[in-house]
Amino acid sequence: ILVTGGAGFIGSNFVHWVVEHQPAVHVTVLDKLTKYFAYTGLRGTDGIDIIKGILRLEYLENRGSAFGMMQNQKVFFIIFTLIVLVIMALIYGRVPETKRMAPLRAVLVMLFAGALGNFIDRLTHTFVIDFIYFKIIDFPIFNFADICIVVGAFLFASARGEHECSDSESV
Repeated sequence: ILVTGGAGFIGSNFVHWVVEHQPAVHVTVLDKLTKYFAYTGLRGTDGIDIIKGILRLEYLENRGSAFGMMQNQKVFFIIFTLIVLVIMALIYGRVPETKRMAPLRAVLVMLFAGALGNFIDRLTHTFVIDFIYFKIIDFPIFNFADICIVVGAFLFASARGEHECSDSESV
């Protein structure tokens, strides 16, 4: 049983769990919607310039991880991501629902939802749908879930660094 915030994932507590975790559900749904639009609107096209020479929407089926590394390792990614999702859910369930801990809970929601969005792609396809391309710097094509993961990881690292600095200053 996945226990989060005192609500189990089985039986009548399922509705409570979904309501309690609706930010992750909303972010995941937004990710899936953007990928649906990329799949139906960009697949088979040359893409769309949003800002010519700078930002494009371009359909890509990524069968690897970040930057296209580890191509065609679907089983590895599914198992690894499932483990990470369970660990994040367990950590989230142990973080107190206080104002002080709200930023950590938000970061965990971003990380969880981003990982879940790409996980769903891997389960339903043999690839992750990427479609955002910063042409000006030739950055690898990515998606909304990737943004959530990178921003969440950056915020977590920043908060961790601030916490370590404030601990050393109080000595």
